[in-house]
Amino acid sequence: MKYVYFLGYPHHFIHHKFYYSILGGQICDSFIELRSEEFDEEILKLDGKDTVWFFSNWFPFIHKRLIGKQVFIEHGLSFKPSLNPERVDCLNRYFDLIFSSGVSQRNRMIREGVAPEKIREIGYTTLFQLPAAEVIPNQILLSISHYGTWNEYGNLLEIIKRMPASLHAFITMHPSLPDDKKAECMDVIQKGDNLTYVETQEELLAVTASSRCIIGSSSSVCTPFWYLGKPVIFIRGRQTRIPFLGWHLVRRLMDDRLFDEILSESTKISSWKQFSPELLENAKIPPSRKKLFYESNWNKSATIEKINKALDAISDN
Repeated sequence: MKYVYFLGYPHHFIHHKFYYSILGGQICDSFIELRSEEFDEEILKLDGKDTVWFFSNWFPFIHKRLIGKQVFIEHGLSFKPSLNPERVDCLNRYFDLIFSSGVSQRNRMIREGVAPEKIREIGYTTLFQLPAAEVIPNQILLSISHYGTWNEYGNLLEIIKRMPASLHAFITMHPSLPDDKKAECMDVIQKGDNLTYVETQEELLAVTASSRCIIGSSSSVCTPFWYLGKPVIFIRGRQTRIPFLGWHLVRRLMDDRLFDEILSESTKISSWKQFSPELLENAKIPPSRKKLFYESNWNKSATIEKINKALDAISDN
């Protein structure tokens, strides 16, 4: 079989990297918009009955043109809802296999109507790429995502502006963050001697391994901290004018029982004024975090065996 890894966005390579390292094949880095129907027809020259395509996002206008096998690998592990009827139909219609990155992801897919027989419990393979590193006590990571319903951007920016000199903060921004917010945040970072922007996925993995904790919302950037047994401090902005309803609305948005459990066991803040070095000292590590992962995610060899077994099954058809 010939393996091809389709990258719709540059930062998605990190999600394919583990598969590429064990299976080999070819990277197809034709960066396109999700809803654009224009793409380089040269892509189709890579296709064939003996081709297995790996995708980490949905591109229906490409999927329907392929004759090779198609495998969907979830490009993260978080509680953020990402499915809609169009995407469910795409998964059921075009994909031969769906590699689930974690327990909650699998449960949500089935609940939303994805065919269970297509799903394989592979796990979040990006975790195997974390480097070994000593934790630096005064180093933290802040994750700025573009999941606007948490409204955390304003609070995170204020924390960055007021970062205590005793701490060194690394900041990562989701690629979909609007340009004006990126520029605003970069302006603040460039003025701080103890602030560093994380530019690449490889740098992000290294910083994740050496940081003591992360502050962010529902993003896959938080997940490795749970895997490594380090705190995730949840942060949100204003959700409603009614006091005490903010976290209730976040729970309703995420709509996941395991998220509710982890959130209740975690340190969380709803204002930049609550941030301090003392908050980091007392940040909690949720005992239920391990429920997010498959058992094989703690065993690289077992994961490779699962991948090979799943691919052997479709290559025989």
